[in-house]
Amino acid sequence: MWTVDKEVVLAYGAESDRPLNVPGESSSGVFAAREFVWWYNGHPDATQLPVDLSKVETVAICGIGNVALDCARVLLRRPSELAVTDIAAHAMSQLAGGSRVKRVHIFARRGPVQAACTPKELKELVKLGHVAVHAPADQMAVSAGDEAQMKAVRMRRRMYDLISQFYRNPVEVVADTSGAASAVRVERTQLQVLPGGGMVAVGTGEFETHECQLVLKSIGYKSLQLEGAAFDARAGVIPNRAGRVLKEKGGSEADPGLYVCGWIKRGPTGIIGTNSMDADETVECIAHDLSAPPAAEVAGGPGLRRLLAERCVRAVDWGGWQRIDAEEVRRGAAEGKPREKIVKVEDMVHVACGSSLPG
Repeated sequence: MWTVDKEVVLAYGAESDRPLNVPGESSSGVFAAREFVWWYNGHPDATQLPVDLSKVETVAICGIGNVALDCARVLLRRPSELAVTDIAAHAMSQLAGGSRVKRVHIFARRGPVQAACTPKELKELVKLGHVAVHAPADQMAVSAGDEAQMKAVRMRRRMYDLISQFYRNPVEVVADTSGAASAVRVERTQLQVLPGGGMVAVGTGEFETHECQLVLKSIGYKSLQLEGAAFDARAGVIPNRAGRVLKEKGGSEADPGLYVCGWIKRGPTGIIGTNSMDADETVECIAHDLSAPPAAEVAGGPGLRRLLAERCVRAVDWGGWQRIDAEEVRRGAAEGKPREKIVKVEDMVHVACGSSLPG
């Protein structure tokens, strides 16, 4: 259980994924888009992801959120454009020297008006000068409901004008005799208006099979429960009121000194700007609560450090983080990049303690 000596903010996001729940999903060559993003961004937990782009000509991405577009953009950008970014060295090596990727299919159940991505991210993809975007004309048809949404929300109109490919729901990952992904079978869908309003994608019974050698699942993230804090498993969030954590799901009593922000607060939606506004709300609650006299003496930072020492937890402080940051920037400058990321935790700790790494 939590023992809060001072204000604690839970901001750990969403580190799990929603499954497709289709046959063949466990085939080799099928990854969560989150894992793939971690791989090319140098996350220590994903550096050994078994990605081999030398054997991939076609990629199938299931989903049309910003993360799905990020994956497509990295796979399709010219190596010379990626070389000046902070992409991880092991990923750059494959993308520059061994990638055979020529085509990326993006599949989504719903239409261009309901896309989960934002216009900016979509525009960055479709405006790549060397990439041709194809969208069958019949997929771009809009209903009366779509028209109403586009009139009411300008961003929806912009999405429609930019969109690439929609109206396909993956129903199976087809594996070859070795157990590796070789194709995705999809069902064409159409939008259906619900009796109480809103729209849902339903299958039409029309199926297609698209060859591919790499499948990325990007249909949503899911937050994980943290022991000692209430959790709404259905919504994947910590129950809260304006950022104040509640003692139980459906309750009204706040857990004193415990707050939440980001995706674990409201679910895996939105971008940095959304998170900023969300955090402002939580900070206002903290500021308001701090204006009240404390109920008892608190241990604060010194108490936290004592607790970590008692539990033999080795922590990296602000100064340690600054040393890691400086070392990454130094290494990147030598390669003409913003930074060269350190991808092993033991190396990060080494640098944080003030030691130099070889090479």
